[in-house]
Amino acid sequence: MNCCLKLRTGIALCILFTGAGCTNPVRQLERKTILRRMWSLASFAGTYTETGVAAKPQTTQISWRAEPAAVMTKATQTGDTLQYAKGTLSTYFPKTAFGIRYRNLRELTAAEQMQWLEREYDWHVALYDINQIDDSLVAGQKTTGVRYFPNSDFAKSPFSFEWRAAVQADYAFALETAMYNKEGSEKYRIRFDRVEFQKPLSDSDFVFRYPAGTTIAEYDFADKPVSPSAAKAAANFNFRLPQESEIFRLSKIVRAKGIIPAFTAYYEQLPYQTYYTQVRDYGLKLVPERGLVIEGKKRERTGARKYRVNFSGAFRSVWFLEGGVYHTIVTSMPLSEVLEWLDA
Repeated sequence: MNCCLKLRTGIALCILFTGAGCTNPVRQLERKTILRRMWSLASFAGTYTETGVAAKPQTTQISWRAEPAAVMTKATQTGDTLQYAKGTLSTYFPKTAFGIRYRNLRELTAAEQMQWLEREYDWHVALYDINQIDDSLVAGQKTTGVRYFPNSDFAKSPFSFEWRAAVQADYAFALETAMYNKEGSEKYRIRFDRVEFQKPLSDSDFVFRYPAGTTIAEYDFADKPVSPSAAKAAANFNFRLPQESEIFRLSKIVRAKGIIPAFTAYYEQLPYQTYYTQVRDYGLKLVPERGLVIEGKKRERTGARKYRVNFSGAFRSVWFLEGGVYHTIVTSMPLSEVLEWLDA
């Protein structure tokens, strides 16, 4: 059997099993083989199309490099851009001439990256029933079809979903992934239209500069952190964070540069990282309301939250608006873990 899950920035891992009766040594050997196969991918470039994140299908160009870590994506329809290199993450939204930049982010070491892959592997194996489905041709590549369905315990979570993938075996890379709700309806799909593995990429392929006149919100994680009480006192909105847990441990809070009080809380439980930003809603709609919509539990006063989710390899971003406050969470935690934490 096979299982497919997203890894690192723009990568997917295919987990192979020979069957339910295989021995632990055999499974451990297969585990090591698949991790090694995934790790051999040094770079790729291509385009992919997503459905379920906007009214119309959205196509994105992507270039990705493992070492030194770098990624560049640009949406064809809107020009929305994401760029990461040398510890700096930048996003740009041309329609509103607005950008967000995070400097001096904490990069995982090679050992921590491998630890993340191993934990993701084990987490998915523990929570999903896995079987092989039809093979197919995606972006000119032969792929193996994979279906993984929440097991009886995980199915109790409101944030557990069925996933189906088409996996290119050489690099254990999912060239197509679809998500289905509990009624069996498709909610989301990402499919590569074109891909080139091991494409030589240099630093010049990941250069990005904001156009003149762009308004930029910047967070520098080398700045002196602020305490939760100081952030609450300075905010012109109700600054409030979820309760910490064993897997979500608050490390620091950083204030945005400039006069507008906005804050990003950084949670670290290595190899997992979570960035949680809050800022008052000024009604400007600077960031497009794009993403897969997932509803939380119903609340007496505010009703069910509508989370908007976007995927970017190892990281998932979750956005919601509540009580006049924009909440944006970027995390390498499994999506269901993040939503359960936020929705508690």
